[in-house]
Amino acid sequence: MDPKFWLDKWSSNQIGFHENKVHNLLMAYWHSLGGEANDKVFVPLCGKSLDLLWLRERHNSVVGVELSEIAVISFFEEQGLNFTKTERGEYSIFSNDGIQIFCGDIFKIPSSQFGIFDLVYDRASLVALSPSDRIQYRKLLDNITRKESRILLITVDYDSKLISPPPHILSDIHLQKIYASNWKITSIDSQEADIKGTTGQENCYRIEKNE
Repeated sequence: MDPKFWLDKWSSNQIGFHENKVHNLLMAYWHSLGGEANDKVFVPLCGKSLDLLWLRERHNSVVGVELSEIAVISFFEEQGLNFTKTERGEYSIFSNDGIQIFCGDIFKIPSSQFGIFDLVYDRASLVALSPSDRIQYRKLLDNITRKESRILLITVDYDSKLISPPPHILSDIHLQKIYASNWKITSIDSQEADIKGTTGQENCYRIEKNE
């Protein structure tokens, strides 16, 4: 991941990747994970997503990670939420009742600080990471999820002749290489989507830990 690239996007307000509504695939398929209210939810590279609030309405604890402090503060301020900020060296933790956002590089924050999770919602993380970071990311999820944890993953596909990444295309073959060791991948749905002003596709998967 190139931190400067994403920090520059937020500082210049070039955030076309941000959605001003809860993602429809999240609303349609989150229930398929079979989660309960006391399940702890992890949302990597969360930005200022409204999906955080939707998830908090259904679960007691939602934990996000975001590189940009601009994004984190914007989330709380735009939703009219008070927050506390705790400095932890290379990262900070922003907290409101039931929502915590770690602000820093996801690969530099000690994974032990995140806690252990039952459910993961990944709409913007894996597709944003450089291909060289994917296995490191999967290993992070291995370390912070319980046995039989579930992930709702949304990926993108598009004509690579028209668009340059990020977001990065993730085919079924890519996913098998990333998750095949101890996760089961099930394709749920796909839909047409606007990707950087060009018609592309979003693909939705349920991924279950089976170690």
